Amino acid sequence: MTTKSTTAKHKSDTYAAIHSAAKGLHGVGAISKTTMREYDELCLDSITELNAHEIKRIREQAHVS
Repeated sequence: MTTKSTTAKHKSDTYAAIHSAAKGLHGVGAISKTTMREYDELCLDSITELNAHEIKRIREQAHVS
């Protein structure tokens, strides 16, 4: 499974149920790691990648507030 499953949000309650079932199947070896990644992409909202400058700006804004 991808690491985003620990922090990403499900797109909807329906996708949460589908993803939960897929995790169970993956846990018992009924679906492969590759297939689980496909379920991750289908069911989880994507996480925006940030570069170092964007992270620095966010941290500086949070420090000022």
